[in-house]
Amino acid sequence: MTGKTREKIYENDHDAVNDFIERKQAMGRSRRTLNAYSRTLKSFFHEEFPDLAPEDVEVRHIEDYVGKLAARDLSQNTKRRYLESL
Repeated sequence: MTGKTREKIYENDHDAVNDFIERKQAMGRSRRTLNAYSRTLKSFFHEEFPDLAPEDVEVRHIEDYVGKLAARDLSQNTKRRYLESL
């Protein structure tokens, strides 16, 4: 196993996010996918919207985030994964 494979999955300050990651893990998602989800959610909740709780997310927050993603040179698959995480 490489160091990345054993890498600990990021824990979020929000229990709802950690529960989401645990559910995805129980569904058999790979560690790589779980880490991708957790990085996206970390960015969304800790960097883009640090005062926002998961239960308070509105469509406008996601639209704002998607707008920021659109400004970056990301593949459609990467953008899709970001949205799946949310």
